[in-house]
Amino acid sequence: MWNYIAKSANCFRFWSWMISQQSFKIIIVGNTAAGKSCILLRLWGEEFPSEHEATIGVAFVTQEIDLGDKKIILNIWDTAGQEIFRSITRSYYRETACVLAVYDLTDMHSFEKISDWVNEVREVAPPSVAVVLVANKKDITGNRMISEEIGRSTAESLDALFFEVSAKTGEGIHEMYSCALAETLRRAGETPPDPRDLLIHRQNHQKQKHKCCD
Repeated sequence: MWNYIAKSANCFRFWSWMISQQSFKIIIVGNTAAGKSCILLRLWGEEFPSEHEATIGVAFVTQEIDLGDKKIILNIWDTAGQEIFRSITRSYYRETACVLAVYDLTDMHSFEKISDWVNEVREVAPPSVAVVLVANKKDITGNRMISEEIGRSTAESLDALFFEVSAKTGEGIHEMYSCALAETLRRAGETPPDPRDLLIHRQNHQKQKHKCCD
């Protein structure tokens, strides 16, 4: 009898633990060299790399956030932008809760492809997926090809949030990330905290990195 009670108690604790946790997948997409990996590095406070190294397949980091009595687990996936890896990265779009669609504001081709990236994810992801349009390389003022007005207008047409950032200087990165998380939680039916609270809490967690190649 006592063994039965002990097993029942363990089962109750296990299911309580399962119910108290939620996980969300965040995907970063965009053309190669748009700065997707550098944005991910900046989220964790790492230095801007001096040389560009293309992502092979996909890479991801995990993060935990306490939201009241729930633990939110975030899986943030950085996908390769090269056409040769598209068949690999498409398979990771399923169950995506949020997509960060990144373009290089000094590269018109990068911007022109951004709608294709968003639509490709939406074909597979749930209808509630949050979309954030991210214009990277804001620090390069002399070679800007896409104005903030055009970027914002494109985001509106895609029903997306819009941010201009610089992965090199870190400008706008944490604001974008915090607002993206708040929007993801809102669309999932959660009551999102103030984005500034998410940012503060984010700094209390260590990162984990994983590589996934094919």
